[in-house]
Formats: sequence, C-alpha cells, structure tokens
Amino acid sequence: MIHSKKLWWGLAGGLAAVLVLGVLAYNVFYAANFGEEGSDTSYETVKVTEQEPVTVDGKAKLKTDDAYYYSREKGDLGIVNVADGQRVNKGDVLFSYQQAEAQYKIDDTKRQLNRLYDQRNRLQNQAASPVASVNQALVASPLVSGLGAYVATPVNLSGAGVSEGQAPAASDPNCPPAVSGQAGQAAIPGAGSDQAVASPGLAGQAGPEAGETVPSGLETGGQAGGMGDLPAAGGQAGVDEQVRQLNQQIEDLEIQLNRAQAQTDNQVKARTSGKVIYDAKGITDSTVPLVRIISDDISVTGTVGEYDFYLLKDGRKVDLTVPASGQKTTGEIISYENLPAAPGEAPSLGGDAGAAMAGQAAQAAGQGGESQYPFTVKAKDKIQPGFSTKVHFKLPGFVLPKEAIIEDKGKSYVFVYRDGKVKKVEVTTAKQGRQEVVTKNIKAGDEIIKNPEGLQDGQEIELAESADKAEAESKN
Repeated sequence: MIHSKKLWWGLAGGLAAVLVLGVLAYNVFYAANFGEEGSDTSYETVKVTEQEPVTVDGKAKLKTDDAYYYSREKGDLGIVNVADGQRVNKGDVLFSYQQAEAQYKIDDTKRQLNRLYDQRNRLQNQAASPVASVNQALVASPLVSGLGAYVATPVNLSGAGVSEGQAPAASDPNCPPAVSGQAGQAAIPGAGSDQAVASPGLAGQAGPEAGETVPSGLETGGQAGGMGDLPAAGGQAGVDEQVRQLNQQIEDLEIQLNRAQAQTDNQVKARTSGKVIYDAKGITDSTVPLVRIISDDISVTGTVGEYDFYLLKDGRKVDLTVPASGQKTTGEIISYENLPAAPGEAPSLGGDAGAAMAGQAAQAAGQGGESQYPFTVKAKDKIQPGFSTKVHFKLPGFVLPKEAIIEDKGKSYVFVYRDGKVKKVEVTTAKQGRQEVVTKNIKAGDEIIKNPEGLQDGQEIELAESADKAEAESKN
C-alpha cells in the first residue's frame, strides 16, 4: 500500500516537471517566433543625398597664345613691324623675310610679262583697224618672190593718202594711177602720168621706152608671180595666230609667277588679335618664338575619360579650385571635342589649348587606357597662367540602390517614407557613366524604402531602426 502511494507520488511529480518544462519551452519558442514576426513588419530605408562632384585635373592657360618663329630657311629677317606690348589685330603683319634671289626671279618674270602684254595690245589694236591690218600685210609681204623688193609707203585701198580724210588726188604720189587695164602698176614719184613702171613680180613688164607696156597676167585674168590677192581677211588671220602664240607664252609665265610668289611668302601675319610679346632671342635661337600674341582671357583645359564623357556640354557650369593658392571660382565649358585624340595627334581646340592637352590625351590612348576627350573652360576670375586647377562637375540626379527601385508595367517606382506611412512615387531614371540615377520626383533628404515588395501606397509601417530602438528601451 505504502509502495503504491510512493509510486503515484512519483508519477505526479514527473508529470508536473514535464508540464513546467513544456510551459517554459513554449514561452521560449513563442517569444522567438514573435520576435521574428515583428522583424517581418519592419523596413530599412536609405536617405537621398546629392552626389559627390566628379573632379578632373586641369591647367590654367591664356585663352590665346600663338607663337611665331623666325626660320632661316625662308630667308634673312627683314623688318619687324611690331613692338613688345603692342596690340595687333588679326591679319596685321608681324615681320617679314628678305629673299633677294627669289624676288629677282619674280621681278624678271613680271618684266617679261609686261613686254608680252604690250606686244599683244599692239597686235590687237592693228586687228581692230581694217586699214592698218591691210597696210601691215602689204608692208610685211614681199611683192616679188625671191627678190626682196617691198613697197616703201603704206597704201590706202580707197585711193586716198595716209590721212583718212584726204580726198584722192592725181598728184598724190602715193595714189595709184587709175589707168585702165594696167593692174599692178605703181606710179613713181617724178615720172609723168604716161610713164608707168611695172612693179616687180607682175607677169607683164614695161618696155624700155616710155609708154610701151606689155600686158600683165592680171589683165588676161590670171594671178601671177605668187602675189595673189591680198584681202584684209588674210592679214587678220596672221594677227590672230600671233596673238594666240603670245597668249600661250603669257599663260606659261603667269603660272611661273604664281608659283614663285606662293613659295616666296615673305610676310608673317597675325592669326588672332591680342597683345604682342617680342623676344629678340628668337632671331638667333630657333626654339624661342620671335613674336607671341596673347589674350587677357584665362581658360582652363583638361580631359575626361569615355565613362565621364556625359559630363561635357557647352555652357555647363563648373566649379574651379586652385590648390597652389587656395583660390575658388566658377566657370563654364566653352568647347570640347566629340572625337578622342589619336596617339600623337593634337586636339583641335582653339589657340594652344588643344596642343596643351595633346600629350595627356595621346599618352592615355597610347597606354591602352580609355579614350580621352579634351575640353576648355572659361574661368570667371583670373587664374595665374600655368597653375594646376581642379575642375568639379556637379552631377544631376540621385543614386539609389537597385533594391529600392521596383519595376511595374514598364515604369519605375520607389516608396517614400513620410510620417509612418509610405507613398508610391513614379520616378525617371537615366544612365550616368557606370551607374543609374533617379532624375525626377524625389529630393535630397527623402527616405526611400529598401526591398519594398508587398507594400501598398499609403500603408503604415514600422522602420527597423524604430523597432530596434523600442526593443533596446524595453530591455533597459
């Protein structure tokens, strides 16, 4: 009996112990599960902040700095037309060369051309006058083949004298007698009208006695002795041929003159306007510019890589700092290159800006790095030329983690946390270098929910930071 009671008491105690352990275990697991459920309803946020600016190295330079060197190969130095400190305009002559032999050649060619021009003008004037052309033909053509006899005086076809207004007169020794049937005869001064001497080269010849004539070939209808007819058209053709030959000679000389003048560019002119810096050392040292033209404007030049090319835009505002002096100022982009500089090729920026950046761009390209794109910034304030400068590009948009942006039907959304609730906001994104940024509908200081899957617009939520803070306070 006693043994039986002890057994029952033992069983009761064991059951009680099991029950207590079960309650304890239940409480432990329930608390753990409750904590996990609570964590599922809390969310993390990311605060929207402005991007850090992209900073690249630059160099302050004079906007215009053109150098002009004296080259002995082009000749001796002639006249220097400018002085140190003088202001010049584009196209003004800076200095000139003396090229004696080349100039002599040009002068000789011009002299030959002038002579040919005069000769051509004389021929053209003769061609313009029918009387002059026929007279020239008569004077220049032998009347007797092989005998060399020429008419000594000019003949007017109208029968008048040399003067155009003179009327024909029988007493005029230059007027051929109107003797019928005696073509080709010419009157001889001092002879009577009944005395005719046949001109050499005619078929008919005069007899030894006065008044006795032999009919010429022209009377019988023939053209004798090779003289033939001497119309004005024949003389004009000869003049035209001479003019044609002269034109060919003139054309050849003009080509020679143009080539000689092109090779003899003895004047050095200013390519831009600005202030002159003259250095006499440039006369003896070919590495020193004899004349430099500089401007008062300061520009900053630099390059960006291909991933930062999106930064370049005409008129874009930038911030400038000068490490050496601590100076801070602003500026704007005034030019940039759309094409990268090839190795050894200078960018085509204005003035010497492109040349200044050629080494940097070519070096980067030659080393197999990313392509470099030169740009030029106009500084608001004066910076000491030659000083290194930092160019700061402010970036638009805000960078958010990918898990904060959700896509729905081709649109992008974020959940903005405000006063214990979330608001679903449609945003616009854009590619910016290696990252994607949000450009619209959010602002600096906004809190964006990370991993917002399952949230609804206007839903109340508890932030993970608030839950952690409440738990810490309860433990205390």
